Amino acid sequence: MTQPVDRKRSGKVSGSLFSFTVAKDAKTLAPALLFTIAGAIIPPALSILLGKVFDALSGFGTGQLSSDQFMEKVVSAVIGIVSLGIGSVAVGWMMVTLWCRFSDSQSQRVQRAVFSNFLSRDMSWFDQNCGVIGLLTISNRNIEDFRVATSICLAYTTQSAITMVLCLVLALIKSWSLTLVTLAGVPVIVLISAVLARFINRNLEASKEQMQIASNNANWTIHCLETVKMFNRELTEIKNFDNSIKLAKKLYLRFCHFLCLQLGICRAVSLTMFVQGFFFGSYLVRHRKASSGDVLTVFWCCITVAQSFNSISIQMVLIKKGQVAVQWLNRTLAEKTKSSSIGFYPPPAKGSIEFFKVSFQYPSRKLVPILNKFSFSVAPYSMTFIVGQSGCGKSTISNLLLRIYDNYKGIIRVDGYGLDTINPKWLHDNIHVVEQQSVMYNATLADNIKVGHRNPSDVTDEELQLACKAAMFDFMEELPQGLDTVIGNEGVQLSGGQKQRVALARAYLNNSPIMVFDEALSALDVALRFKAMESIRRFRAGKTSLVITHEFSQIDPSDRVAVMRKGEILEQGIRRDLESDSHSEFNIMLNSTSPLTQETSQLLHEEFQSYDNKKESQFKILEDTMARESAACKFYRSLRRKLVRERDYAKDEEASIGEPTTKPTDRDSTLRILKEIFLSIDDKPLLILGLLFTIANGVSNPVFSFAFSNLITTIVPKQDGAESQANTSLKWAMVVLAVALIDGFTTYLRIALDAVAERWIFKLRSEMFQSIVHGQMEWFNKENHSSDALSHLLVNHTDDMRMIITRFLSAATTILILTFTALLWCFIVGWRLTLIGMALLPGFLIASKIYKSITDRWEEEYQKANEQTIELASEVVKKIKSVKTLGLETHFTETFKNRERYNDRIGFRKAFFIGFGYGLSHLFMFVTIGVLLWYGMNQISTGNYSLQQTMLVFTLLVFSLVTVSQLMDTIPQSSSGFDAFKGMRKAKFIPIEEKTGISGNHLLGDIELKNVNFSYMGSKKTVLSNLSFSIPAGNVIALVGPSGSGKSTVIGLLTRLYNPTSGSVTISGQNIREISLTHYRNQVAVVRQMPLHFLDGSIAANLRYANENAEASIEDVCRECSIDDFISSLREGYETRLGDQNGGGAHLSGGQMQRLGIARALLRQPKILILDECTSALDPESISAIKEMIRRQRGMTIVMITHQQEMMELADKVIHIEACQSF
Repeated sequence: MTQPVDRKRSGKVSGSLFSFTVAKDAKTLAPALLFTIAGAIIPPALSILLGKVFDALSGFGTGQLSSDQFMEKVVSAVIGIVSLGIGSVAVGWMMVTLWCRFSDSQSQRVQRAVFSNFLSRDMSWFDQNCGVIGLLTISNRNIEDFRVATSICLAYTTQSAITMVLCLVLALIKSWSLTLVTLAGVPVIVLISAVLARFINRNLEASKEQMQIASNNANWTIHCLETVKMFNRELTEIKNFDNSIKLAKKLYLRFCHFLCLQLGICRAVSLTMFVQGFFFGSYLVRHRKASSGDVLTVFWCCITVAQSFNSISIQMVLIKKGQVAVQWLNRTLAEKTKSSSIGFYPPPAKGSIEFFKVSFQYPSRKLVPILNKFSFSVAPYSMTFIVGQSGCGKSTISNLLLRIYDNYKGIIRVDGYGLDTINPKWLHDNIHVVEQQSVMYNATLADNIKVGHRNPSDVTDEELQLACKAAMFDFMEELPQGLDTVIGNEGVQLSGGQKQRVALARAYLNNSPIMVFDEALSALDVALRFKAMESIRRFRAGKTSLVITHEFSQIDPSDRVAVMRKGEILEQGIRRDLESDSHSEFNIMLNSTSPLTQETSQLLHEEFQSYDNKKESQFKILEDTMARESAACKFYRSLRRKLVRERDYAKDEEASIGEPTTKPTDRDSTLRILKEIFLSIDDKPLLILGLLFTIANGVSNPVFSFAFSNLITTIVPKQDGAESQANTSLKWAMVVLAVALIDGFTTYLRIALDAVAERWIFKLRSEMFQSIVHGQMEWFNKENHSSDALSHLLVNHTDDMRMIITRFLSAATTILILTFTALLWCFIVGWRLTLIGMALLPGFLIASKIYKSITDRWEEEYQKANEQTIELASEVVKKIKSVKTLGLETHFTETFKNRERYNDRIGFRKAFFIGFGYGLSHLFMFVTIGVLLWYGMNQISTGNYSLQQTMLVFTLLVFSLVTVSQLMDTIPQSSSGFDAFKGMRKAKFIPIEEKTGISGNHLLGDIELKNVNFSYMGSKKTVLSNLSFSIPAGNVIALVGPSGSGKSTVIGLLTRLYNPTSGSVTISGQNIREISLTHYRNQVAVVRQMPLHFLDGSIAANLRYANENAEASIEDVCRECSIDDFISSLREGYETRLGDQNGGGAHLSGGQMQRLGIARALLRQPKILILDECTSALDPESISAIKEMIRRQRGMTIVMITHQQEMMELADKVIHIEACQSF
């Protein structure tokens, strides 16, 4: 199982939400704090105004004020309350807007820092760490947690904290003794919070680490899904993923347990504090040490403190997650990275290169020397070829020249300057490497070519066309939008040969003084390979070129050649001189290759003709049952006799994959989504129980307000004596105490909703992952179905879905029940005052609806924009080796900044409109309080309502309104959860592979393709048209033809990764779609083109991945594939860790990976073996070993895609597929 990148934990790491704040943030943060303070002043100001009303009420009750005087004071206070409401609109608008801007700037800064951190790390870090993409995915989740915690959430928390302080100060001014007595339980709250905080943080961070492991598993599986399917490992990967998310679920529920325990205890203690405060307050009033107005002001301040604490507790989950996220990010960013901007910047290079006694080991294989006192020189303005066995260190030369690795010993000079003294930018400006594995980026074809230039934006259309012509772009008309066609993971997929031609076009644009071609033509067909080499010689004339190759045909007699073996130069010189020495290493290697027969030469000549005279797409088949021992002429005549012209072939199969589709928009109502969610939850009894606890917790608010209102009325002096009031006070004090304990208990029991949410997310993650793993391959070629997008949705966005249950559903249920209960109760007690409140309710609901709609829209817009930035970072990290080789750090940094600027524009609009919605939603609360207060006091002054009756209705409505307002504020935060659910449920519509069917010995007969037509999902273009041919059982078949001619589509049909649109593929007359898919794939093995997909584990684990029962055969098969000697030379042998495609583990050459891939396929003991250009990166000696292996596999049907004549001559039958004119 993949383990996360090891990050040092020594030392204390800050979890402050202001860890990434810098001086320039003051222009946003300072006014944000000012408006927050202004907003925090409003509740204590409201307390003062309410205190004045109660002072007036006290005077009216004792006869000191007349009815008119009483109402005059009430009206004055009401005007003040409504004025506060109007002021709160502007204050709330600006407060939320500024905090959102602050949050966006903070998250963008840390996102930029994380991107730069990954980009600036040297390759040794990527080699020595596994799960790098998982680390990036979790970092993105942490950045989002940090953004949420520092936006509206932090605004509410800061405002509530300031309100608590101001109310506390006001209460101390009014009566310091009563305040201290009332708040005597605060130390208990602080102590409990401090003790439980340790457990809260520990479990949350452990949960995040486990999700990183799950992210690694998901990323690898989705990216390498074809390999997973061909090895029938779907259930293995599902089990690994489920185990990771199951442990993450367990740890997260522990986090919820301790957090809810903390909140429940603190809630109960905070409410029970009013009991001792009340008795002491009554004592002060009776002994005339304080007025009832002062006591009520203190109580209202303390109530506000308690409500502010409740508001903070609602945000506490997000705050805690944000703090843990900051600790994680600080720990990640604290690791030192390598500076790449220092060094001498010489004049443009002439092109001389010198290696002197250079020794080097890759960081992941420190005991295995790659270069051993390697000495080698290249003269300026010359072309030099390097040949040698796979893994002898050829590709390492370019890695060292570009300082991708700098942990070498010895001296390397370029133009006489020591490599360690040269600025790395100069190296990239003067040295360009064309890699064998040409990496495409998610951009247009034109942009993918332009990245080869030092300044991509300066490339003209004319230069671009010349580059395409030099690289022989013969597939342009097959692309939907030509050079503007999007390619890469989210666009059209190019074949291996087409990718290499894109790399050659980049090289043409770059044309730097020094250029290294590292097996740059290995994926091209023979005709294109010769022509590409001619093109390279033309545009590289007069400049230094280093060509690493296994193809001796590319080397002219007058070319300079260096022969490498085991990290050393054995010999070097002019080819004709080396070839004339029968004992030279070069001659030995040359003689180990099969001679180019006259017949094969004729075939190659005809390929040249078909390439030069291409007019229309046609499909041909060359057949021959050959005697391997026959003479060359007999071979050619026999092969030509069997030439059969077959069906038309429409176009390059790769160019039509994944045509962009328009993303559908979801118009579902909230109720419809909630219904769908309810049906998808398994723990419905626990959900209902959790909602009941939530309802009980919500109802406890009006019950508490009812009890407290009765308690308050006993403070106001009355005519009926002190003894009666004391008894009444005791009764209601006990009720308040009981309700406080119930409130705290039900606060903790709301963990039931957390449990439901976590189990639900586990289920959806598991189901989505299963749908992905069992899905048809074609679905993944469509837009927005890339591995990055799916992994991000599966791991990150699903976290937001918790809030649908724990926040939205909880808040909505509480609001409904609380509103209904409060209104019904108030209607019974005082229907007139209740009707006034109900008349104002629609305005409050409309404002809240506007707020939610605005938040939903702009959060969705922002998330869409940010998703593009996240995918860019993920792509760069996945392709980091290519990025560093091409020196594209600056290019992608600028691209990242451009996307960041777009995010910032969207973020500004989001902040502005969300701030407006927030301010508007709070206006009606103050208007409602003012109107209710005026009308209730008016009813008291006229004698229609008693004091107790009015206070009950008023307190119930106001407490309920404040609670509803706080809950409504949390609802918009769940909008991202709904967006995530909409994205996740699309996985339900992934077309699933049909695995049922018959089993048996159906794979022993002939394979036949009959009238096969094929088009990729979502594309109207036909890829294969009326294709028919047969493959005799037990034969070795070679599929040959130009690059991109359709060979890989045929392989996709033979492996059932794709199904024909019409027609059939049969074995022994049985349609393969009727055979059990699991049984079928158990009998078929495929070795695909580079890169091969290896999981992050030992070499032995990678080989066992093909067949768990083949442990005893591993070493024998590896010897058969000429890879055992290399593995045995490693310190840990077969237990050496082999990393995934994102870095980590043993650093293998292309040839070593291909041989390991072949060994892995043979361990499956297949009846059908498919080899897709599996010898393109092998040296002649290794090719000979593979040829011998193929010869020994008698009785096995072997289908080879190849451009190599040595492999063609092994074939019993050659099928020539081309998009060219017939020959």
